[in-house]
Amino acid sequence: MRPTSRLLHGILVWIAIGIAASFWAQFVVLWWGLGALLAALSGIDFILAKSSKRIDIERRIPGHLALNVDDEILLTLHNRGHLIAHLSVFDGLPEEAHAPDIPWTGTVQSKGFTTVAYPIRMRKRGRSALGSIHVLHQSPFGLWQRRYLTDHQDEIRVYPNYEPVVRYALLAMENRENQMGIVMKHRRGASLNFHQLRDYQEGDNLSQIDWKATSKRLQLISREYREERDQNIILMVDCGRRMRALDG
Repeated sequence: MRPTSRLLHGILVWIAIGIAASFWAQFVVLWWGLGALLAALSGIDFILAKSSKRIDIERRIPGHLALNVDDEILLTLHNRGHLIAHLSVFDGLPEEAHAPDIPWTGTVQSKGFTTVAYPIRMRKRGRSALGSIHVLHQSPFGLWQRRYLTDHQDEIRVYPNYEPVVRYALLAMENRENQMGIVMKHRRGASLNFHQLRDYQEGDNLSQIDWKATSKRLQLISREYREERDQNIILMVDCGRRMRALDG
């Protein structure tokens, strides 16, 4: 249990009236009355806060998370008590997690529940642990805060982001290489596979000129070649340190 700013402000006001009562007698009665009221309210509020039921929290996490990609974790807060619960909740996140919406502050109705969905981004791949959830439960009068932890220990697995790879694979299956940034360019004169005839361009080799087509068109026509399709392809698997998965 710890006092809130509301209780501390009340004590400061009581002290200020006490200083005034030391100079002016008319403030003595007010000082005694305010002190008795503040003591009674803080005592009753302390007892109510200690006897209030704890908030039950359910945590739901994805099966796995992608590196540097926003995902979502769900917290369901159940209030078993008869009074509205004013809470501040901080999930036990690891250091490599980024969650700007945590801690969460809000209320849960009596005998009700609230679902909190907050975004999370993991900045390190591998296995990470989510620890206990920290709860600050405010007393009914707002003079005290009760702090406790929930028994939650979960493990999350962070994998590399495969979404761009899958997206490019789907584009390749649909023969949409141009959307992937792949542009087909022919190497002129790099092979002997004939591709097409075209108008002569400055810089073409004389060996590329098709004299038969030139005599028919009465203008220079060049042959255009493309790379040979029959090539040897070598597949290499990168087993270096950067490609080693940290799971399983």
